[in-house]
Amino acid sequence: MRKLIIWPGISQRIGGCGLTHEGLTRFLNGLRSDLENYYRIYCVFRDPEEPRFFRYLVAFADGGLMHEFNFIIDDSTSPDHLFIEDFEHDSRPV
Repeated sequence: MRKLIIWPGISQRIGGCGLTHEGLTRFLNGLRSDLENYYRIYCVFRDPEEPRFFRYLVAFADGGLMHEFNFIIDDSTSPDHLFIEDFEHDSRPV
């Protein structure tokens, strides 16, 4: 099983997306669990601009907002790790 690596800069950016403290903890735990345990399902969604990466899309309701994340995941640098390279975020009221 591959291990998800979330670099400090990416973690800080996720933290700045407006999730509640409890929601942020649940979101990060779910992100790690989903990507590590179901990698084989998601890895087929290759990034059309950079095939070394795949896209991981997730929606998460927290604090009266629906948060939508579009992550770019690197699975080509290491056979044992997944790296979040970048992401886009949008939110709107539920």
